[in-house]
Amino acid sequence: MAGHRVRNAWVGWTLRQAGRWSEGIRIGLAEGFDSGASLDHGYVNRAKGRTAAGRLLDRVYLSTSAWRAVRWRQRQLEVWLRDELDHRLESPNDLSVRVLDLGSGLGRATLTAAAAGRPAGKVRVTLLDADARNLSRARRLGRELGVAEDQIHTVHADIRGESALSGLASSFDIVVASGLYEWIDDDQAVVRSLRAVSAVMRADGVLIYTGHPHHPNAQFMARHLPRAGGGTCMMRRRTPAELDAVVAAAGFTPGRAAAHPKHIFTVSLAHRRVDPALRPTQPHA
Repeated sequence: MAGHRVRNAWVGWTLRQAGRWSEGIRIGLAEGFDSGASLDHGYVNRAKGRTAAGRLLDRVYLSTSAWRAVRWRQRQLEVWLRDELDHRLESPNDLSVRVLDLGSGLGRATLTAAAAGRPAGKVRVTLLDADARNLSRARRLGRELGVAEDQIHTVHADIRGESALSGLASSFDIVVASGLYEWIDDDQAVVRSLRAVSAVMRADGVLIYTGHPHHPNAQFMARHLPRAGGGTCMMRRRTPAELDAVVAAAGFTPGRAAAHPKHIFTVSLAHRRVDPALRPTQPHA
């Protein structure tokens, strides 16, 4: 027991020292290693830090297998999101395409896809996140990417809350849940959340979601890396079959899926099943 305490204290001290030099570790310690700012630093993959030594340390941090897997997940999600947007934007009607990003963080993948959508301005993005800082940063990122202000709507809410989606109309063509349900341990809580998501989607809507079957550093993360909002980074691991069962129970039909080469993450797409008990889909302009 004493040995564990000494080791934990040593790891904590080492992380704090590293955080003085590496920008990525500093952000993780200050805001949580699962925070929007931390994830966006990993997505951008540009080493920053105090002095050349700090930048070298940050490069080592960003080059770990965990961060490489996170970037794989982001790339795969963005490809599928763009595919769905391109398909819907090719429609002869003059309707916009609406995307809801749950637990969006800075929403980089969604905003990047919206910026690339053609014709320009036809993609409307709603970013929902529990951290107001993420939403403010997302708007700034949107401006940097060339997404018009009127294309972005932000909702400050926690998706785990029962009323998180209550104010949204049933109009979303695509819903993105990346790195979200891996943090909710209870399968039934995920089912309830996804049923609420289904209720704000159009009849032909799709859900793009991620899973987490395995992590090589799960124990280290659970013991030492702080989360946004408190606690440590203990993620819920589900096999693809377990995740598909949860998604199906919520009213979706699982479709295509991709797995990271080391099975650290999965990216999947599911189609909304029409349920007469859900409120009707509203047209959008």
